[in-house]
Amino acid sequence: MIRVEMPANNFEIEFIELTLHYIPPPRIEFEITAAASDDDRKLLISKQREEGLYPSQYQQRIAGSDADRDHRIDIRATVRDADGVRLPGKKVFLRIGDPPDSAPYAANFKKIGDNTGGAASLRDTELIADGTGEIHTVLTAPLASAGDNYWVQASTIPGFGISLGCDDKNDCFQSGVLTAWKRVYLEADRMFRVGADIAENTGAGSTRVRVTSRAGLNAGTRVLFVHAPDRFANDGVFYSEVHVIQQIHGRRRPTLVLDSPLLYSYYVETSAADAANDHLADAVGVISGVQNPVDRDLYNVNLDYVQPLFKTAFTDYVFLDCATIQTCDPIPYVPHYDSIPYASVYAGLAHKWAFTRVFDKELPNHQHLLIGSATPPENNSIILGKTSIDGFNTPPFSWVFDATIQSQAGGLSADYFTFLGESIAHELAHQWDVNPPINSTGGHCDRQSWDNGGECLMNGTPTSDRGNGHVAFHDYADDKSEYKRIRQQSDPLPQKSSLQ
Repeated sequence: MIRVEMPANNFEIEFIELTLHYIPPPRIEFEITAAASDDDRKLLISKQREEGLYPSQYQQRIAGSDADRDHRIDIRATVRDADGVRLPGKKVFLRIGDPPDSAPYAANFKKIGDNTGGAASLRDTELIADGTGEIHTVLTAPLASAGDNYWVQASTIPGFGISLGCDDKNDCFQSGVLTAWKRVYLEADRMFRVGADIAENTGAGSTRVRVTSRAGLNAGTRVLFVHAPDRFANDGVFYSEVHVIQQIHGRRRPTLVLDSPLLYSYYVETSAADAANDHLADAVGVISGVQNPVDRDLYNVNLDYVQPLFKTAFTDYVFLDCATIQTCDPIPYVPHYDSIPYASVYAGLAHKWAFTRVFDKELPNHQHLLIGSATPPENNSIILGKTSIDGFNTPPFSWVFDATIQSQAGGLSADYFTFLGESIAHELAHQWDVNPPINSTGGHCDRQSWDNGGECLMNGTPTSDRGNGHVAFHDYADDKSEYKRIRQQSDPLPQKSSLQ
């Protein structure tokens, strides 16, 4: 209340009392708040398979197909007065902000406006609250960098009063931070420890099959026959069946006599990399299970480090197996070889047995990992793994050689199984074309990890750091650092390496 005294004169009014009522501006409450779960604040750039859901319920609920939902998220807010009453018909102005990077390795470089993938957009920048006081729009992120983050800001003041700040003092309200994520699907195929290639085409109904070797095969042995389509075909037909060997005849290219006729036909691939010694045929593998191999029948795999490592680059890995996704790899196995003789053979094997390929391309945002026994040294160097993303006219692939890693672990005083897991994460990082140009770097670095916890995972020389369970990339400040490279690669993941 304001009291105004009047001067003593001829006026009859001695004073006036004014009562001013302050009406606070409306509040705008976003549905996605800072307290929302991490998953609900994830904005998936693309979901390349029908199976599975988007992490955020607010992305999932957008109407239409996955193409309509990819890199978009539903934004809703409610306009209320100071007493919490909804305000229909109120005009609201909207804009997008760019909060600082949330990655711990970006601590010295994070700032407002640090996104690298371009600006996001809103379907609406001005809205009228509906009859329930709600506003509704959609945010669309660019098809670019993972880890870029956004928040939506709103005010009932046109132009937000020309203020860049957003808080109650400026009558500005904002959503929780939304962060762009990539998703990659991993097919992992494991080599049989014991088995042989088919030595000649054999039709369905036969009980006699010629193979390339009898090593490890005996009467009474249970074997799984496996077939993949010719690597230059795209019929997509993979199949398998179980039989028990009754007898074995001959030594060189012996004949297996089976307990029952074959249900399917099996082939020696005509487009083999090595026509004299076909390494791309269908095969048999020795199994201990009734219908499938058990772990001891296959070379080991350790995927424990993949998801935690790549999450630091805002990339979600989904393993293509029956436990995590509805569509299972029908043949997650690779024929047995004591060693893989040369590059075109391991490239051809990867090509033939990839369930997720279409001719010589991988499905978008898919990677292929194979676990094998060993490969001969190159230039007197021990080979722990191999990755190609544009060689041999094949889809991208990574091989990791379990037997070689196990033999090397002792000399490095490294825990073997941990060393194997680190090597798998290392090879998968190569499929992101890190540390270019690979024609001079091999995709490796000579840096320490960002947290000074030891060598960067992509350091090319195995040392005592191997097998310690610490997996991290090198510093974000480097334009060619693995974090930056993985986050800024286009979506879907490119299948060619860069020379830049």
